Amino acid sequence: MKRTTAISALAFIGLSFFTFDYAIGQTPEPTKWRAKDEQTIQKIPDDFSGAWNRHDMKAYSDLFTEDADVVVINGKYMKGRNEIFTYHDGLHKGVFKERTLTARWKDLRFIGADVAIGHIAFAGRSSSGDERRNTTALATVVLVKQQGRWLIAAFHNTLLSGHPGGRLPSDPEVTKDIPTGSPTQTLGPDALVDGFLRAFNAHDAEAFGSLFTEDADWVSVAGIRVKGRADIQAEHEKAFTTFFKSATLASTGTTVRLVRPDVAVVHFTWELTGQVDKEGKIAAPRRGVITIVAAKEEDQWRITAGQNTNTFVPP
Repeated sequence: MKRTTAISALAFIGLSFFTFDYAIGQTPEPTKWRAKDEQTIQKIPDDFSGAWNRHDMKAYSDLFTEDADVVVINGKYMKGRNEIFTYHDGLHKGVFKERTLTARWKDLRFIGADVAIGHIAFAGRSSSGDERRNTTALATVVLVKQQGRWLIAAFHNTLLSGHPGGRLPSDPEVTKDIPTGSPTQTLGPDALVDGFLRAFNAHDAEAFGSLFTEDADWVSVAGIRVKGRADIQAEHEKAFTTFFKSATLASTGTTVRLVRPDVAVVHFTWELTGQVDKEGKIAAPRRGVITIVAAKEEDQWRITAGQNTNTFVPP
């Protein structure tokens, strides 16, 4: 089922790079299971980049859960391990066949014994030595522990700099057709999306901030990471009085997947009109997709992490 909801403005979001520091937030003191799990999770970027650099997309896709959600740098959404494999296998036989990358955790926090959220910073290189094809990117990653193994349940990547070269397969219409979850899944987290839209429509930064947990992360289409409810609210207060002051955002599709009874991964696609550019003129409309990680606190769903990406087809 599709929904179209007109709202105001668009999300700001953010991050920087290449150290490994933990942000445990509200979680209890580390225990034996925590230390062991951290050691295991630290290896995931190496496994990710290792499979990528070998162009082994079977090993790459095996890092994801069977029903994983992925949003890549051009805003393309894909669902499930099979689609993740097919899409990336095609890239590595074509435009990515001479590309390698390095990957490092920027931060990591647990929201229970079997769910963790973090950000991975990537640097891509071309084996041809063409520095114009060097890239950096940032991904929000949701990990779940299944049968003793930590796997990627959701992955949303945003290009920070450069361009990989070639034309990446992308269908902007696909992001309009993200399937809606079952009625039992969408009742709580889906209402959170409605609150997100209402707050934007009202240009109400305080209402917008109240949708987030105290230790939430938000990453913008520019790859800028904002940490914590207070800073997220402050950044949106600025946006609502400047470049988003006359903007309207329409939701074009929503999906909700429960990772755990109190943790959900939400995607919604959008169309933005009325944004003001640097010269004070109305900019051209944009499309994109937002990933939200929602956590249930005291019977209320809140955003604990999110990332936004423009949908585009690179030249």
